[in-house]
Amino acid sequence: MGKKVEIRLFHIERLPKESRRPTLFRRACRLALGYAKAPGGLNVIFLGRHGMRQINKRYLGHDYDTDVLAFPHDSQDGPFGEVLVSTHQARRQARQLKHSIVHEVLILIIHGILHLTGYEDTTPRQKKKMFSRQEMILKRTLKGGTWSGR
Repeated sequence: MGKKVEIRLFHIERLPKESRRPTLFRRACRLALGYAKAPGGLNVIFLGRHGMRQINKRYLGHDYDTDVLAFPHDSQDGPFGEVLVSTHQARRQARQLKHSIVHEVLILIIHGILHLTGYEDTTPRQKKKMFSRQEMILKRTLKGGTWSGR
């Protein structure tokens, strides 16, 4: 794959202690990026409900918390992009879907990165393609690690 992409995780302490899996999160990032060129690396930022709502409102005009946002960067000096994960939504969705917070965070990170690499999910066809890729990356991420919680 060439040079390893630098993956920076910010505010991981906002996750419950047992859900902080930086090595696993970075593995998911690398698998989701695949062969995409990511000059400057990738930032994954964990935000609380209020912070995510503020950013969603400021940049997208949506006045609500959301689970994940992805922002590409065009600058050669900065990161390739940023994936913002709502820790509040990750907890809530994990509970609703009856899987672990780690599992949900992995899904959200992968989903955000797929958007950065050009995947869309606005039409049923796009959604099917994106979610299929997302599930494949999730399985590869979990298969390669020692963590097996679901």
